[in-house]
Amino acid sequence: MQRSAAVPTVFLAVALVSGSATAQIPDSTRAATPPPRLSAALTDLGPGTRLRLHVSSVRIGGRLLHAGTDSLGLATDAGPIRVPLAAIDTVWRRKRATVAGLIIGALAGAGSYVFWTAAISEGEQREVDNLIGGLSAGGFLLAGVTIGTLVVRWPRIYP
Repeated sequence: MQRSAAVPTVFLAVALVSGSATAQIPDSTRAATPPPRLSAALTDLGPGTRLRLHVSSVRIGGRLLHAGTDSLGLATDAGPIRVPLAAIDTVWRRKRATVAGLIIGALAGAGSYVFWTAAISEGEQREVDNLIGGLSAGGFLLAGVTIGTLVVRWPRIYP
């Protein structure tokens, strides 16, 4: 069985920032006060927010458990860890493109509805064309929201 290169990296990250291995973090890092911009960036985040942190040349990812004045709790695949705020270099937050998908789907759906109801409709088939136009507009809207939800991006929130 072949081992992944990510396993030792995650293990190293957990060992660096877990409570039992705080002796490995330099005293100057533990004693330093966290930057005010980092504290401000973390105040808007609720529990469960997916984050990526860059700590001591290691990237750690997980769900936010809590953000305190000197540390934050993160639920990783290896278990919950505590990360001192002073040791964090960079923070990314996961976001989805659901609103953008909604807008694109609504515009495509409106175009489809106009096409089916105005451009093609003649005489007796008006009700059928309205139904087809409405169904296609709803389909485009649903497709836009679905695709937007599947698109994940990681904007940097600190520094």
